Amino acid sequence: MNISFFFELVGLFGGILLGIDLVPQVFHTIVSNSTKDISLLWQFLHLFGLSMLYSYAIYFNLWSIYIPGSLEIISILILIFYKVKNDGCLSSNNDKNQEV
Repeated sequence: MNISFFFELVGLFGGILLGIDLVPQVFHTIVSNSTKDISLLWQFLHLFGLSMLYSYAIYFNLWSIYIPGSLEIISILILIFYKVKNDGCLSSNNDKNQEV
């Protein structure tokens, strides 16, 4: 086996693990219909970082990154949709003020 192919497989497996890491959160968000503990700022920073990494992977044809990266981008977009839908883009500070 070619060492380059081995590392492509390692990269693909690692990418798949990172690509599915948001699936449990997406499932929980859909089932509970709650996003109060998820930061919108974190979601946008995560999406921005993924977009930059994704464009790098496409430019250099790094399929072991952009295939699982697609799943992660879809997952974060779903979370952003639910955050905006459920919280109306309110920050956690406004939620705390409403509880008092």
